[in-house]
Order: sequence, then structure tokens, then C-alpha cells
Amino acid sequence: MSSDFMTQLGEVVEEQRERWKVPGIAVGILRDGEIQKAGYGIASKETGFPILPEMLFQIGSNSKVYTTTLLMTLVDEGKVDLDTPVTEYLPDLKIKDEQALEKMIVRHLVSHQTGLWGDVFDDYGWGDDALRISVEKLPNFPQMYQPTELWSYTNVAFNIAGRIIEVATGKPFETAMRERVFEPLGLTRTFYFPDEVYSYPHPVGHRPENPGDDDVIVAHEYWLNRTVNPAGGIHATVEDVLKFDQFHLTGKTGTDAAPILSDAARMAMREEQIKAANFATAWGLGFWLIDVDGTRTIGHGGGTNGYITRNTLIPDQQTAWAIFTNSTYGEAAIQGIQRWLFHHVTGLNDRLPEVISLPASDLSVFAGEYRNPLSRSTVEVDGDGLRVSSWRLQGDGEQAFPPVSYRPVGPLEFMATTGRETGVRIDFIPNEDGSIRFVRMGGRLSHRQ
Repeated sequence: MSSDFMTQLGEVVEEQRERWKVPGIAVGILRDGEIQKAGYGIASKETGFPILPEMLFQIGSNSKVYTTTLLMTLVDEGKVDLDTPVTEYLPDLKIKDEQALEKMIVRHLVSHQTGLWGDVFDDYGWGDDALRISVEKLPNFPQMYQPTELWSYTNVAFNIAGRIIEVATGKPFETAMRERVFEPLGLTRTFYFPDEVYSYPHPVGHRPENPGDDDVIVAHEYWLNRTVNPAGGIHATVEDVLKFDQFHLTGKTGTDAAPILSDAARMAMREEQIKAANFATAWGLGFWLIDVDGTRTIGHGGGTNGYITRNTLIPDQQTAWAIFTNSTYGEAAIQGIQRWLFHHVTGLNDRLPEVISLPASDLSVFAGEYRNPLSRSTVEVDGDGLRVSSWRLQGDGEQAFPPVSYRPVGPLEFMATTGRETGVRIDFIPNEDGSIRFVRMGGRLSHRQ
């Protein structure tokens, strides 16, 4: 990649960064075995210090691919079987629906098919027993659906997978990850714990002071805790993430260590497990699978308090990139940068779906109230589309979010077409009689009331 290319990329990143008021962005690109990286903007609105490409970002749910990679090392060794019931490894695991628990196998944990409510982030301290306690004390939420019936984005399932890793290795999750993945791949700037991060340069996250505010402030709250490490606890540089990608693209470690996975296990992570919507074309094991202009890509994204990140791999072209932002408004900028990269690096066109028209009678079937354990939403017909208003449930109160308008892109799927939410999709899941059972937003299901 030439210096002219990096100059053009910088112009695109700066345009997107300023348009969406993102303080800082780091970008890294892997092409033909070469990594190039750059930083743009500032690490903190309070200091104005510039973003360096060597900075450690919270990469959030990109961590799920690392957890699945670690799990697959145990599959290779015969210590874990993807098609064995979860209770064979965790006999003390309890959930509300015993029938669902009997059906749940390890594969379901890392492909979002368990039917468990996913966003459980209870803090049990920083001791080596934190993950064990969190799994033993899972909240008694109702089962959303039976395993494999549907998919829904499920953080807690990856924490359960992390606990299986601890049982199978006899070591804390993070120790097993360091020994089996980080060290063999030469990932010297990839960490879980705050005390590992603080001595290296890192940006701070930024969030709106109130939902929907146009501007952002420094996110001083540190939301990560040890129980969420398997689902989203990694801090890393763009270069280290691309070293990890290089292994998944080539099978080579970049160190003197032997490959950490067999080719069969590495390729199995890309195999389609269930068709998806909103997030992806389908789910693999750990990876989401997204078809772009007829080419299958793999990857993941991540979001924590003040950071939005994206990692995309194009196996057919042995190419990958990582785009990290230090703002909860980073997704809109990432989408603009990624569309440019697809076109100028791979020759692919990352197009949004075409908006279609639906009769008013078809739209009206979606109207109503929907709930999950953490939020409620109302859906109303709004001209030739839908208007969705949402509230986060907080103890005895609620926090309102700005309403979002969606246009149909399919009989059951809708897409936002304006503002920061442009390209965000939701879909509705019907019962057998055609009535609506769920809406799925951000990958999470909400029951129709």
C-alpha cells in the first residue's frame, strides 16, 4: 500500500471523524502480509493528546473470536467437544428452563443459539473465582426460545464458554488465553486487566452526557469487570488484532511457536451455523459472516462504554482491517471508512439494502409494545415506515432514548436511513399464525406484549 493510499485513507478518516464528532480513530490494514497503521484525532477531549496507532483500545466483543479460538484449541486436543451438552462440563449450571438446558450444547454458546438472555454483567470482583461465581449465580431470567430455534446476541453464553475453558484447562481463563493464544501469536500488546493497560498509551472513551446528545464527554466510568472478559474484556492495538487476523487467514503464527489450531479447526470457525439478520448474513463459531458484493467476509465488532470498534477479514484476498474509535458514536464513522476500504482495497462495493414499499396494512401488524429484561420499546407506523421509541429499565425508573425511524428493506426487516443510525437494521419474528412474536434490535430479542 503506497503512501498515496495512506494519504487518501487519512482524508476519508478525518472527514468521517469530523462529520460524526468522533474524538479519535486508529486504523490498521493487513494486505500481502504487510501491516500499515495510523492514528487520527485525539485520545481525550480533556487533554487533546493525539491518537497514536500504538494505543490500546477496548475492543469489546471482538474478544468473542479470541475466546472461541481458545475453545477450539481444546477441541483440537479432545478436551472439549462442540456437540456435547454444556452440563457435561458444568454439571452445576442452573437456568430457569431445564428442558432448554438439556438441549444446550457447547456449539450453541459460541454461535448465539442458546436462547438465554444475553446481557448479564454482574461484578464478582477481580479474583480468580469471579467467572465461576458469575456462572453459578446466573439470574433466573425466562428462556427467550429453545436452543437452535432462533438466534439472539448472547454475551453470557461466552462467559459460560469461558468457564468451560477454565474447567478443561484447570487454569483461570486469562492465563489459559495468554499461554495458548496471546504468547504463541506474539500478541505482546493484548491484555485483559487494567493494571496491564495503564503503563501503555491508551485513549479514553467518550459518550454522550445524555442519550441522543450531539456531542460527547469523557466516559470516566469503567464498566468492564473480570466476569465479562470472555465476552468482551480485551484491550489491544490495531497491529496486535491484525496479527491475530493473520493467523486466521494463513494459519501461521508469526513466531517460532507451532500453529495454535489445526487448519480444520480454524476453518470450522468460518462455517455457517445459523442464518442471521441485523448483524450479519450468518453466524459462524465466534465470527460473524457477512456477504459483501458476493464475497464472504468474517469478523466482529465491539462496543464498550465509550469505544466502538470493528475488525473485518476478507479470506479470499488475504486482507483484513481494524478500525477503532473512542466514542459510542463511532459506528457511523466506521461504516463510512469501511465502505471506502472495501472499494479501494478489495474492489468490493459494500451497499446498503434497497428500501421497498409495504402496504399500510402490512406495517400495522408490527405496531405495539415489546419488552426484554433490560428495556422496553414501542413501535408505531410512521408514514411508509416505522418509528421505534425505546427506554432502558433502571430499577424503578426508565431512561429514554431518542426515537428512530425505519424503512422496510424486506417483509420483516427494516433499516434506519438517516443520521448516525443509517444502516442499522431491525427485524420482526412472527408466530406460525403470522402474529408478531419478537422484534430483534441490536441482535437482542424483545417479546411483543
